[in-house]
Amino acid sequence: MKILFVDDEKWTLEYLELAIDWSSLGMEIVGKACNGREAIPLITEKEPDIAIVDIRMPVMDGLELMEWIKENRPFLKVIILSAYGEFEYAQKALSLRASGYLLKPLDETKMIKEIQRLSGLIESERSRKNNFVRMQVQLSESKQREKEQLLSRLLSPGADVQDILTELKKMDMDTENTCWYLLVISETEKGDGEIRNSVSECSGIDGRSIVFRKSPEEWVVLICCGNDQDYETFGQYSAEAISQNITEGDGTKPLIVVSECQYDLDTLNDAYQTIMKLINNRLFSPSERIITVSHSTSRDENSRLIEKVRLYMKNNYSRPIGLEDIAVDVGLSRNYLCYLFKKETGLNIWDYLTAHRIEEAKKLLHESNDKTYEVALKVGYETPGYFSKMFKKYVGTTPREYKSRL
Repeated sequence: MKILFVDDEKWTLEYLELAIDWSSLGMEIVGKACNGREAIPLITEKEPDIAIVDIRMPVMDGLELMEWIKENRPFLKVIILSAYGEFEYAQKALSLRASGYLLKPLDETKMIKEIQRLSGLIESERSRKNNFVRMQVQLSESKQREKEQLLSRLLSPGADVQDILTELKKMDMDTENTCWYLLVISETEKGDGEIRNSVSECSGIDGRSIVFRKSPEEWVVLICCGNDQDYETFGQYSAEAISQNITEGDGTKPLIVVSECQYDLDTLNDAYQTIMKLINNRLFSPSERIITVSHSTSRDENSRLIEKVRLYMKNNYSRPIGLEDIAVDVGLSRNYLCYLFKKETGLNIWDYLTAHRIEEAKKLLHESNDKTYEVALKVGYETPGYFSKMFKKYVGTTPREYKSRL
């Protein structure tokens, strides 16, 4: 353990250093200071476990130093040195959580007992902290294994997908508002630790991936694709990064098959079955080591879904509809709905709905005598002020100005 002395009397500092065999107490002297101001950088740099501090010092006294310690180094044990007649200071020091109190002139026996007491206290605190950290790690590892087991079940034929998703939600796993890439690693002799390390060492993947063994021959890597990632290329990038870290004994690379981005965890089962069909039936060239599986949904099906979305918005724009309403109507997740609409039309779905509402508002302003708030309500805006703001953004004028120019 490390100890620091703070006293404005030079002879006291020398006495503290020489009067006791500190090494026999398991102590290393890491610094001496003449006042609190000098002590602060030493405390910051050396990180002592115990500080012996005089109360009365110039520049910054012991009480001021203890105020700083309380805010910045609360685990540092402080033994206060005080002369007779300084009991008021001593009481203040104790209120600042001083760990010990010694009177001058110093008694070596009492000082040794105090150091031994605090050393035991520090050891106990460290032991409790280590036990707590160990328990937290074990709990985290247990939860991770349980999560991996649930995801493995999710990919199995005939899995009760909704039941498993419910369990994953209980484990604070976001099953709806994020996107995933499913990678299957096959044709490798690497073990558990090697595969996990190969994934964790990949820049941009570590911290957002879940790795588990689905069968003796296949590993699954599930990678969360955040909104900051390029959905179209992140899966390929991940596969290439992992491949770079895995080389077999003969110099060959494992087979890695990548799904396209999955916008709901409940689609992972289908994606996995498609990948395994490709692997088991050898539907690829032997020279291919990284393969991307395309979405099975055809362009005609996508077009049909987008037309259904447009029809829903056309029939319901007069209500304050939300993304969830549209997604439920067409049977898509919110994430995939936004992705598909943008991919097929080149437009953000909210921009499309807003533009349609503004066009309908222009018709009402042209064909009726409705007031602005009435027009707002008829095109799905409950707040006239927000409607006017959006109208001006799209048209360049307020509804009232637009009406006056007709």
